[in-house]
Amino acid sequence: MIVTEGEIRDAFTDLANATRDAYRVGENLIGVTAELEAAKLAGLRDGSIDGKNAELREAAARAALADLYDGQANAEQENRECQCALTLAKLEVERVRSLLRLAEVTKGGGNE
Repeated sequence: MIVTEGEIRDAFTDLANATRDAYRVGENLIGVTAELEAAKLAGLRDGSIDGKNAELREAAARAALADLYDGQANAEQENRECQCALTLAKLEVERVRSLLRLAEVTKGGGNE
């Protein structure tokens, strides 16, 4: 199979875009998680989240901060999707590289 210049360019452009998206989404996940943790600590401090043990406190936090927990779950899902897209983009770059190498070896008669 012949690899065109456009395919090479597209593979590396897609990889760059996937890398940027993964970074952006990862940073968002960090921020959402930090916001959730801060809200949990504030709730424990002001008494709006309480319980006799860790399980009861976690249940109270999930009830009181349901929107933040949902936001974190959504951010985690988006992060997994971006990581998958990044992996697929890396695989495409590797496929293009392999085809280029195969073309080089075939053109050179395989005597390398």
